[in-house]
Amino acid sequence: LIIITSVIALVVMTAGAFSSIMPDTRFVVPGTHQVELKETGEYIIYHEYESTLDGKIYSTESTSGMIVHLYDSQSLPVELSYPSVNLDYEVNGRAGTSVMEFTIDEPGIYSLVADYEEGKTGPDLVLAIGQFTFMGAFIAACVTGTLGFIIGLIIIIRAIVIRRSVGRRAGVAPVDKFWA
Repeated sequence: LIIITSVIALVVMTAGAFSSIMPDTRFVVPGTHQVELKETGEYIIYHEYESTLDGKIYSTESTSGMIVHLYDSQSLPVELSYPSVNLDYEVNGRAGTSVMEFTIDEPGIYSLVADYEEGKTGPDLVLAIGQFTFMGAFIAACVTGTLGFIIGLIIIIRAIVIRRSVGRRAGVAPVDKFWA
């Protein structure tokens, strides 16, 4: 029962920690989308190659031929670049990988325009935008590591207790008597 409770706690807390670094704005492209970016700083655009959105399942391998532009509220282009760090996630039936990054100096409504280059066609894709923070990733890693350590410790303590109780029933001296 302790192990089952620990595993459930690990799953719930890890999912909560990772949800802080998961992109929360998602949409289907090609198309134009208004995106509200509430904080200044660095954002990452992800290609969700496994996703469900509005009841439809998406499974796409490549973004080949897709061109993406981002514009601020004055229709000025925002510089997009390849991500400085490759980030991947796979949680709750969603899997994605970073494809672009950008930085904004002002929160507001931005327009994301994505379409295939002229003469090309392709499948609908799910893109997601999230604000990656090192602290969010660090907290997720700490929560996962700490809970894993605690669960391991519980398993070890439980094994020692069971071993001692079995030994007493069999009339065998506890193991620690041999170490003295």
